[in-house]
Order: sequence, then C-alpha cells, then structure tokens
Amino acid sequence: MDTREAFEAWYSSEIDASADFSLDGEYYDDLDVQAAWRGWKAAIAHAVPEGCVVVPKEPTDDMVMAGWSVEELVTPNRTWEAMIAAAPAQGEKE
Repeated sequence: MDTREAFEAWYSSEIDASADFSLDGEYYDDLDVQAAWRGWKAAIAHAVPEGCVVVPKEPTDDMVMAGWSVEELVTPNRTWEAMIAAAPAQGEKE
C-alpha cells in the first residue's frame, strides 16, 4: 500500500467514510481532505523509522558515564546499547 492509499484508508475509517478522494492533479478536490493530507505528509516527514530512537546530538553526561561503565566484553555495540539506555526520553531534558 502506498502512502496515499494508506492515508485514504485511515481517513475513511477515522474521519469520514464517505469522503471524496477525487484529485485535481496532485491536490484533493475536498479542502478538508487536502488539509488532512498535508498534515499526514508532514507527520511522516518527522516520523522516527521503526528500529530507531531519538537521542540528543551530543551525548548527555549520563550517556557518557553509561558508555564508560560497560564492564563486560567491551564492544562498540555494548557501549552503544548502554548509552542509548541512558539517553533521556523524548521530550525530557537532561
């Protein structure tokens, strides 16, 4: 299912089952549908891909300390896992 089909399926099930998805070029004829489509595309542009997390550009002190505290077989992956686990939650400040 492509992005537009996914949007239309969501809109039909959540907003208006009788919505008109007629297009005039790349724009929907229905202004409400067009506004929702623009919001859908903006949300996708900022979505975090599956398997990824949002972390600070610069590691926090807690993240650095967690990276240094890995005592088991030290590998970049173990250090990374410890640092990610110590990262602040999204929207949380250090």
